[in-house]
Amino acid sequence: PDMNSAQQFTLDDIQQCLPRVANATPEVKRQVMQACAIVIMHDRRITPDEAELFRAIGEAVDCPVPPLAAGQLSTGDTPSSSATARTAT
Repeated sequence: PDMNSAQQFTLDDIQQCLPRVANATPEVKRQVMQACAIVIMHDRRITPDEAELFRAIGEAVDCPVPPLAAGQLSTGDTPSSSATARTAT
């Protein structure tokens, strides 16, 4: 898919991109996982579906993350200091 335009992405779009990310450098993987964490934390809470999708993406790109409980991060936490700290490779 065209990543330069603002659009909604489907699960199929994401699945098509994962092999490329899986073959990327650890730094690129970290950036992708950080971006995912920012997206799921936009409302300052993590739903069970968001947590599971985050874990599935991490697993698919060989950057596994531990289970996240829904609402695990407090409003004082930021994705860069909490969720993404667990994604470092």
